[in-house]
Amino acid sequence: MRGRIVLFFAFLLIVFGTTLRAGQQSIQGGRISGQVLDGVTGEPLKDARVILQDRGSGNQQEVVTDDKGLFVLEDIQPGSYLLHPERTGYITNPLPTGYARPVPISMNIEAGRHYAVSFRLVRTARISGRVYDVDRQPVANAEIQILFSQYSGFGQRILTRLSIVSPTPDGRPTVQTDDRGEYHFSGIPAGEYYIRAAYAAEPAGRAGVVVRANNAAPTYYPGVTRPDEAVSIKVAGGDDIRAIDFTLPPVSPMKISGRIVNPLSQTGQGIYDYYLIPRNAKLTEFTQPVPNHNDKEREFELRDVRPGSYELYVSFRTGERPNDFKFYTGRVSIDIVDHDVTELVVAIERGTDITGQVVLDQTARAANPDIRRLHPLFAALDGMPGILSPTATLGRSLFVQDNGTFVIPNAASGRYFLTMVLGGAPGLHLASARLGTENILGRPFEVNSDTTGPLVLEVSGSGGTVRGTVVDKDGAAVAGAQVVLVPPIDFREDQTAYKNTVTNNRGRFNISGLRPGTYTAYAVAQRVEARAWMNPEFVTPYLSLGVQVEVSQGQNVERELRVIALP
Repeated sequence: MRGRIVLFFAFLLIVFGTTLRAGQQSIQGGRISGQVLDGVTGEPLKDARVILQDRGSGNQQEVVTDDKGLFVLEDIQPGSYLLHPERTGYITNPLPTGYARPVPISMNIEAGRHYAVSFRLVRTARISGRVYDVDRQPVANAEIQILFSQYSGFGQRILTRLSIVSPTPDGRPTVQTDDRGEYHFSGIPAGEYYIRAAYAAEPAGRAGVVVRANNAAPTYYPGVTRPDEAVSIKVAGGDDIRAIDFTLPPVSPMKISGRIVNPLSQTGQGIYDYYLIPRNAKLTEFTQPVPNHNDKEREFELRDVRPGSYELYVSFRTGERPNDFKFYTGRVSIDIVDHDVTELVVAIERGTDITGQVVLDQTARAANPDIRRLHPLFAALDGMPGILSPTATLGRSLFVQDNGTFVIPNAASGRYFLTMVLGGAPGLHLASARLGTENILGRPFEVNSDTTGPLVLEVSGSGGTVRGTVVDKDGAAVAGAQVVLVPPIDFREDQTAYKNTVTNNRGRFNISGLRPGTYTAYAVAQRVEARAWMNPEFVTPYLSLGVQVEVSQGQNVERELRVIALP
């Protein structure tokens, strides 16, 4: 009898010990469950891969959804993870502008916790076509890219590469034509796009190393060489758009060559960057050509340049990390007609140091802002790449001192437009700006070797406020509408003077910190880039639909706006 009791207790110890260990193991791991749905129809998506990636190690685990779109991930060790679903013909939603890759959500998994998530995916499209030469022969290995249009800080349209899942080992957002001249893109979100093609780029010699050159002149669908002549393609989710075929003209034989004069090269090692910008183009594509470059002799050669008028910017970049970069710039105007441009001399300039001060008036001081976070930005004009603006890298750190003083070093010669970062203080606005004796508020200004400054910026807290309600044609409040205030005519080039917000669930909006003047208010059903309203071609069809609003210093204005449906 006693032996049986001992055996019974031993059995209980084994059972409870096993149960305890199992319980401890389940407590150690987290659990994620959820569902993947079609974002339009709400139908469950079967066979979607749900991928969980450890942010530290990069290790992944994945499961596949069942016929109800359900999935479960179990025994997840505590830590930080990224989670996203993938399914052929679908992509995560919403997506950042210009992005065609799955966007994961970030999750911090704790021991023993259960997390419920759901994903709504939207259908993607496919685009395919062929590329021919002028003899209607297929072009193999042509480089094809998908571009989209966005607006610069001055309302100019710029073509930018769509960021896709790279089909190439080096990570470039490019596909190449096969031996039949065919190309295929898949996983493209709904939108409006441009197709760009170029002959395979040849290698370029640089600093004794062969690097990839991307200065082969591109062609845009339907076979034009100027971006502003390109025809866009409108794509809807689920589309299979075929026969986007076009012809590549022969590579231009024109070249630009010259040498660099750089008195700063003795200050340390640096890198030369080249920017060839078409002059006065309505629609441009930002490209950075890679020339043949001889560091020792400071000679360069840009190949495959088509006839036209250009501004060539050459920068001498020093510093090992982005926050330490300094740019010294040279610029020359070029016109190519029917022959090479040779023996150019590009002089790198030290630039001009501009001292200045941020001044708060009494109303701004009452708001008690952190003055170090109120700083100027120089927006470059005339096609100068934004990275060469003297505040492009300076603005990555706090350069305004506690007393409001600052220095903008090595400002390159050129024309600029002043904007102001107001450090998250919505009630403030820039009331006046003077460079030396020149009033530069809301107007372009020039920096050259004779510029002395100081740059004095007065910030005020006595701006006006516009608030109100957005309604539809039946007078019902509209939630989620975008409200845009287009500034007075004298400040139409000041991107910071354009204000926008989104209505709340009662259709209400509130925009404060307005510089006094007459604004035009628009309420639109779908959101668009605020900078689009700086583009005359975009805004002209809607001029008669805006509501004039007079804003005075410190005044609150109430308006009801009728929502506009944009095409």
